Amino acid sequence: MKINASPEALTKIASTVRPLAPLFECKSCDPKHNAQRNLEGRSYFVADENLRFHKSKVLSSRAFANGLLFKVTESSSLDWRNTKRGVRVHVFDIFGTHVWGPDLENAKPRREQADRLFDEAEFDIAAHYKAALESKLYWIKDSEEKTQAALSAIA
Repeated sequence: MKINASPEALTKIASTVRPLAPLFECKSCDPKHNAQRNLEGRSYFVADENLRFHKSKVLSSRAFANGLLFKVTESSSLDWRNTKRGVRVHVFDIFGTHVWGPDLENAKPRREQADRLFDEAEFDIAAHYKAALESKLYWIKDSEEKTQAALSAIA
């Protein structure tokens, strides 16, 4: 994935968002456990129940972009009988938001093809995190207003 940011910009973004959520890092040599430990509390994507339901397997997982993004390569069933499988690459931000990845209909038959699709993709990380932080701030303000209204109603 081509990240549209300089190394200095990545370092600045990482230091800015680190107080809000932990950055991704290698937490296990096993791809499934690494993904589960990094995404725990952020996304259900690699939970055992979810993997079992979708008949999916985590082929690889790793942090990149200074720990701001996490890549999961998975093989999953393309039908309910599990007669066809497809490979997809998914990318998550530190809040657990799925920020990139093809849908099931666009899964590739081979891992190399899925990796090539990932390698060709471009991602503006600064714009993404700016929008994510604006969204987070909006929901915090909305929650604060509702809490104030409830407090006023009780008092």
